[in-house]
Order: sequence, then structure tokens, then C-alpha cells
Amino acid sequence: MQTTLTLLHRLPRMAWLTCIACGVSVGQAHASGYLLLEGGKSYADLSTQPFDRAAAAWLASPTASSAQVNSDDSDTQWRLGAGYAFNEQLAVEVYYEDLGDYQATMSLSGTSDQGAAAQLNATEAVNLSGLGAQLVGQWPLTPHVSLLGTAGVAYLENERRYAASVTNFGAPSQTANVNDDSYSWIPTLGVGAQLAITEQLSLRGRYTRYFDAGETDNLPGFDLDVISAGVTWQW
Repeated sequence: MQTTLTLLHRLPRMAWLTCIACGVSVGQAHASGYLLLEGGKSYADLSTQPFDRAAAAWLASPTASSAQVNSDDSDTQWRLGAGYAFNEQLAVEVYYEDLGDYQATMSLSGTSDQGAAAQLNATEAVNLSGLGAQLVGQWPLTPHVSLLGTAGVAYLENERRYAASVTNFGAPSQTANVNDDSYSWIPTLGVGAQLAITEQLSLRGRYTRYFDAGETDNLPGFDLDVISAGVTWQW
């Protein structure tokens, strides 16, 4: 033991500084920041029950001739943000994203015994966008391939729109347009994989579930599934 201490004391000062620098470098080898850009497709589990009930009630009328309810439950999605990897296993990300527009339409028509026509066209829509943050767990499978698991929260804006036009058996036509916004915190969970192309550039693909992401008066609360792919650039 004494011999070891003596040898250490005899090391040149420059050698000590070199050892310290190496230790710092190793400790920070896997800590780094990065930018991320992703795009993909989002799918909402929309329910059109309020429109369906209105259409069924209309069809029970003797003057009704048709009733149709349709929905658009998918759209494109994009995400832009930044992350920080503390090590090979754990990172944190913050981002802004646009999750797309979702809507339902209803069209009712009928004719009275006197031949007067009635027509109702209604559209209910919501656009989702906002800020998000998530923890990212990384499990390296090879030096270049890692599995990803994410858990986070998104602060989403629900931009809601309702538009309707009515012609009621010869009466003057009427229109209505209503717009309003609401904000809510949404939990998210996801899984994915990442492929390192170079030390700086990686490709990734992910699936993310947003719980109770949006709703309107005629679109009950719905979850959102997002399948995305993108790149990260590490500095």
C-alpha cells in the first residue's frame, strides 16, 4: 500500500491532469442534446352517437326521405422539438405538435305532402395542437438499434367548430357557425425503435396513445393513436 501511494505521488502533474480529464470525458460520454422532427398519421376513435340519434329520430318522421352521418377520423401529424439524453437509458423531450383535424357531418332531407323540401347539413369538427413533454426510456439491443418507451403529458388546444344550414319546408334558410377553444392536459404513452445512422443522426419510428385527447358537443371524448417516423440530430 505504501509503495502504491509513493508511486502515485511521483506521477508528473500533467499525468494527473490527463487522468482527471479522461474521467470527466467518460462520465459525460452519453449525455447529449438533440433535435427531433417527426411526421405521421393520427387516428381518432370517434363516436358519432349524437348525430346517429338525431338521424334515427328524423327517419321516424313521415316526411323524411334520407339521413346520412359520416366521419373523418384520421389526419396527418407532425412534431418538432428537442431532447436531452442523460445516458444510454434515459432521455427527456419537449416539443410542439399538430395532431390534425377530426370531424363528423350529418345530412337530413325530407319532403312534405305539398312538395315543400327540408334540408339540414351540419358539421362538427375539432383541431388538436399543443405542447408536450415526455420521458424516454431506451434499451440498446445492438450498438446501433434501441427500443424506446415513452410516458408524458401534452397540453392540447381543442379548436372546435360547428356549422349548420337549414331549409325548413319553404321557410327562409338559416345558418349557424360557432367556434370556441378549450385547453386540457392529456396523458400519453408510447413505444418505438431507433436506428443510429451516424454518431449524430438517428432514425426512429413510434406509436403513441393520447388519452381523452379531444371532444365537442356532438363528438364525445375520444382517444388518439399516432404512428410517426422521424429523425434526431445530436450535438
